[in-house]
Amino acid sequence: MANADGGSVTRVDARTGRADAAIPIGGQLVLGIAVGEGGVWVARATGADADHIQIVRVDPRDRNVVGDPIAVTGAVPLDIAAAGGSVWVTDVGGLRASGRPGIGHVTRLDPRRHEIVRPLLRAGRHPSAVAVGAGAAWIADGDDGTLTPIVRPTR
Repeated sequence: MANADGGSVTRVDARTGRADAAIPIGGQLVLGIAVGEGGVWVARATGADADHIQIVRVDPRDRNVVGDPIAVTGAVPLDIAAAGGSVWVTDVGGLRASGRPGIGHVTRLDPRRHEIVRPLLRAGRHPSAVAVGAGAAWIADGDDGTLTPIVRPTR
């Protein structure tokens, strides 16, 4: 469970409904959370204005942040999913100096290497949600109502 304003996450026992002690992940805000691919992946905001977005991995066994944070370009992430050998993060794009919204991106992380896979991907103008299944990452754009599959290339 993400503690949005607390800079932490909490594990909840599904059988009892009891929560463990909060696990600090740093940053001012927890923006999203996904479980899979060897960890609990958390999108967090850091910086003076909470304007630096990073992804951190928490080891569910020892309850510690593993490795360095991964800086994610773009605006505030709206969704994160971990499955199929990747961690996927969507962002809708931020406001430009003109006051008009920029185009968002989809970022794919390699969980084994703990790094971003380049280039950033486009899926609609403002990708807002991601789900993984049936051999693809499915990216929804809430503004234009599209659903775009991104098929991960085989190695």
